[in-house]
Amino acid sequence: MKQIIIVILCVLNLQVLYAQKQDYIWPLGIDWGLEEGIQAYRFDFNSSPFEVQEVDQAFEFRGNNGAICDPDGKLLLYTNGCLIADGNHNILFDSLVLNEGEIKTQAIGDTDGYVGSQDLMLFPLDSVDSCFILIHKQRVLSSEGSIEVFLNQSSFCIGESNVLIDSNLKVEGAPYVLASFLTGITQHNSTNWWIVQPLSNDSLIMILQLDENGLSVDHYDNASVYFHADEISAAGTAKFSPDGTKYAIYNEHNGLSLYDFDRTNGTLTHKQTIRIVEDSSFARFFGVEWSPNSRFLYTASSTELHQVDTWEEDLTDGVRLVDVYNGTQDPFNTTFFLMSLGPDCRIYMCPTSSTFSYHVINSPDELGTACDFVQNGIQLPRSSGVASFPNYPRFRVDEEDKCDPTIVSIFGEQVHYTRSLQAYPSPTTGTVTIQLPSQLAKAADIYITSTDGTVLSQQCMDAGESTSTISLTSYPTGMYTISLVPQDKDNIVYSTKVSKI
Repeated sequence: MKQIIIVILCVLNLQVLYAQKQDYIWPLGIDWGLEEGIQAYRFDFNSSPFEVQEVDQAFEFRGNNGAICDPDGKLLLYTNGCLIADGNHNILFDSLVLNEGEIKTQAIGDTDGYVGSQDLMLFPLDSVDSCFILIHKQRVLSSEGSIEVFLNQSSFCIGESNVLIDSNLKVEGAPYVLASFLTGITQHNSTNWWIVQPLSNDSLIMILQLDENGLSVDHYDNASVYFHADEISAAGTAKFSPDGTKYAIYNEHNGLSLYDFDRTNGTLTHKQTIRIVEDSSFARFFGVEWSPNSRFLYTASSTELHQVDTWEEDLTDGVRLVDVYNGTQDPFNTTFFLMSLGPDCRIYMCPTSSTFSYHVINSPDELGTACDFVQNGIQLPRSSGVASFPNYPRFRVDEEDKCDPTIVSIFGEQVHYTRSLQAYPSPTTGTVTIQLPSQLAKAADIYITSTDGTVLSQQCMDAGESTSTISLTSYPTGMYTISLVPQDKDNIVYSTKVSKI
């Protein structure tokens, strides 16, 4: 099973940082097996338009991903479950390797990270940006050959001198838990946190409290469903609503369970459990996420995306099919899995396998297909590796604005990379000819952008033309993106990558 380690980067004043950009940077993937120094990429919501940036990351992600920014959106820490790095990509605590000596992955080293999707989470502890908590699950093989889990907590501070305070302090009374489903949210009118985690092979959800004294089990609530570890462990997700009043958990075996949540006492009250897909044999991984207004739930079931209207008295009356997987391979199947609500009020979705594109729900507060789901809507600068989004706790719960809709994507307006563009030759020493799509009936703008998202040039293309020649002669050797944006503002963009030698 899995062990939860709590790594506390200082145990001083537990204080929620209300400057609400602590989730504004998402460290993401990197191609496996590439030589040291190859850049990774990340989403940066501090800039407008929002950027997909390439960075020199300290390590890869095998799936588990935790991060935390300061109140102004500056990246402070990130972790893959085996190592921790600061915002400058320096690995911290060389003598402290998370999960060392235990079951990590098969044939993968510490720098690749710990497998899983929702098994760790970083929490701020004070207002001086030096103290944090990392909750992390660890797999432990018993002498009998079974996998077990128990809870630990360790504390250390970062700053001018990185100091490990306590290590592997067991949380008394904490039983075995499932892989995945780790969530956190602030308590009502408090600087403390509620940590919520379903138990393994049980019908209970464990509610833990995180305060200045560390982590402790507060109570257990009846889930009204049985969490069978062999059926659902590591194969689903759980999320609090942005307003903090509801909790949802979605997996193959149980379906979707919705609960009311009381942030004052941490109590979960079961409302309903429904099946979203009757035949789940085609799907193994299940994702769930809330709309910013906390009305709609989105459920990803490998090849199907549904919207659930939680305002309906009977949830089954509120289930709507949004879309089905379009079969795109980029280069592997871009099926549906993890979803995460961005600071820009959009929901982003990543497939399970390595791809060069993610999906996006542009208007998740809208009913049904008006939510504007775009498959392969975000083009990535390199392959993503295993599904990975930072597992942030819910921030901005007590704020009126849960997100900022003015953060837009590249070119200053909503843009969907939904069509490929033919360009030749690639690699090229200078000029490139692009073949315009036959669907293009109006004038369009052609952009050349660098790998960091900077627009290098723009030119207009008249309607009716079938080809256009683009010059890269003045640009240094490297990879460039050529994008064609129709001027009829239909939010469809044609895009391709070209190598300049």
